Amino acid sequence: MMLAAALAVAPRVAMAGTPPPQVFADFGGIAPDRGVYDQAIDRGADFLVAPVVPAKDGSLIVAPDPELSAYTDVARRPEFGDRRRDATIDGAPVSGWFCEDFTLAELKSLVTGPPAKSGGRTAPPSLFSLQDVIDIARAGCVRQARVVGVSPRLVHPTYFAAQELNLEPRLADIVRLGGYDSPAAAMIAQAWEPASLKALAALSGIRRIQLVEAEGGPADPTALRYAAMIQADGLKAVSGWARAVAPTEPLLIQPAARGAIQSTGLAAAAHAAGLLVYARAIPPVARARLTALFLAGADGVMCVDAGLANRARGEAMEKLRPAV
Repeated sequence: MMLAAALAVAPRVAMAGTPPPQVFADFGGIAPDRGVYDQAIDRGADFLVAPVVPAKDGSLIVAPDPELSAYTDVARRPEFGDRRRDATIDGAPVSGWFCEDFTLAELKSLVTGPPAKSGGRTAPPSLFSLQDVIDIARAGCVRQARVVGVSPRLVHPTYFAAQELNLEPRLADIVRLGGYDSPAAAMIAQAWEPASLKALAALSGIRRIQLVEAEGGPADPTALRYAAMIQADGLKAVSGWARAVAPTEPLLIQPAARGAIQSTGLAAAAHAAGLLVYARAIPPVARARLTALFLAGADGVMCVDAGLANRARGEAMEKLRPAV
């Protein structure tokens, strides 16, 4: 598959002294277990994406959505049957079991998948806290003798703020206590909501990423729509509350004639606005597309398959290596 068009915007990546692009292990709508995170580290992940929601007491749990039944066994647990209810999340009606109605211990008791071998015994995977992911990353640093960071993703912060379960101060506390309260630390927060990133900026020195979709906009109707965020003026505005943007893959690369892949130019425009670019790969991932994302100027790629993204990064860097 041809990648020539992507190469047209790649010189920034190949500049001497520029750090190599990074790989974020991002598992989307599933609740990854410890083994999945450990495997991602061993396959080259630089950051572990951890979507966070609050327990009843405000503890941050790693889970992709406030409603639990899509990724846990809560619907099959008779002791929790009476907690099923209706809610409205960012304007959408939802029925089910919600994280904020459960204690931390109850959430950790929920099973998220089939049993897996752990330490010689078979144990069912379960939900765990953001602190657990930080501990996994730190253990991975020791095991792999390199830096492994964590990237908390704030899930539906507007919904939780309405219940006085604001995610930002709780994350800021963890950042401070863990020694990550610095732009140089191995932790990068991400969110779809600009208001959430602005609130976090007032509480912490942690780096921040604005997530961007192909259409629509944040839950806050007064916020910039995503289409506006990727225009020149919008990118300049985003640089006021975030250090980076994380657009979905089609916003950065597109199919071209005869099987080629071409850059949209968004990465170059974001760089011109002073923003880093972390691409969000669309499953099912393919190495040619991942390579094209790096060649198009992505400073990192968020991908379900860290090993494949790591190989694509190596291929892209080899293509960009100056001839001697």
